This record gives sequence, C-alpha cells and structure tokens, in this order.
Amino acid sequence: MRCGNDSGRLQVKVSCMSEWGKPTINMVMFAKSISETLGIELPDFNFDSYREFISNNKDLFNKKNESKLQITTPELGENVITFLEENCLRKSGIYCFLEGNEIVYIGKSINLAERIQTSFTERKEHANIDRIMYYEVPKTDLSIMEMLLIAENNPRLNRDGKTNGKPQRFKSGIDIIKDFVDVGFCVVMKEGD
Repeated sequence: MRCGNDSGRLQVKVSCMSEWGKPTINMVMFAKSISETLGIELPDFNFDSYREFISNNKDLFNKKNESKLQITTPELGENVITFLEENCLRKSGIYCFLEGNEIVYIGKSINLAERIQTSFTERKEHANIDRIMYYEVPKTDLSIMEMLLIAENNPRLNRDGKTNGKPQRFKSGIDIIKDFVDVGFCVVMKEGD
C-alpha cells in the first residue's frame, strides 16, 4: 500500500510505518520506558516486535508505576514527599499552603500528591510556604468546597472567589487549621541561604 491522501491521516501513518517496518517514535519511547522500569531487554527494531513487546508488558508497567509519585519538587523535603506518596496519591481533595499560621493559598485536585507539588512550584516565589495541609473531598464536591473555603479564608495568593471581609451567606463548616491533615513542614532553601 502506498501513502497518499485518499485515506485518513492516521491510517496512512500507521500503514506507512508498518510498510517500512519501523516502529513509530511513540512506540520506541514507550518501549524504552517499559524496558527501563521493568528491567526487560528491548526487542528487535521492527514494528511488529515493538507492538508485541508493548502489548505484552504495558499492564505490568502501568501497575508498577501506579503506586509511584513522580517527584518534581525535591525542595519540599524527603518527609513531605514520602507523606504525599503514601497518603495522597490519586486522592481527591482540597489543599492549602501556609506561611506561619496564615493560609496563603487554597486549591483543589483529583490527585493531591501530584497537584500539591506543581502548585507549590508555581507559588513558592510569592510566599514563604512552610506548611502544607489537605482535606479529602469527593470529586463531585471539589469545586463548591474550594469556593467556600476561599470565600471564608481570603488567601492572598488566590485570585478568584475572595470576599474580602464581606459577610457570607454559606459556610463550609470546616476549620482548616483544626480539620485539615497536616502534611508537614517544608524545608525550602531560598537563593542566597
């Protein structure tokens, strides 16, 4: 079969790749990740052997990576990262950052462990975040709970949902300092320390 415009774009790519006998770049990268993670040798460099290799090993690869947290912020400290990995991986909820006893940011996530890391990276330059706390909330209630907590606490790094001291109609019934789980203290080194 020749490559042409008479077929859908994806079909053309797949048929051309199999005709040429070489795996796609995505197949090569995924197979390499499987090989490194599982300690399995890569197959011969051809389309069919790579397809079979991925098919035979992808479930085991995914299962092994399921319980792993990709560490993107080592500056959080080993204790905080270990806590996140053991307690927050793939859990939904509300999290907050504190500077002393001041709540400086409130956020939500369907995967607390990963989002806490990225959110910390986005905000660490704007506050001296020294503590992280979280509260598990079902996915269906995340947005409303986040809005209520932001309205009640007016964290300075949140832009949306603040009431700036105006009376509130609704209350969450949650005291962040008392009710949230304390992840721990962050050991953040600022430049020049």
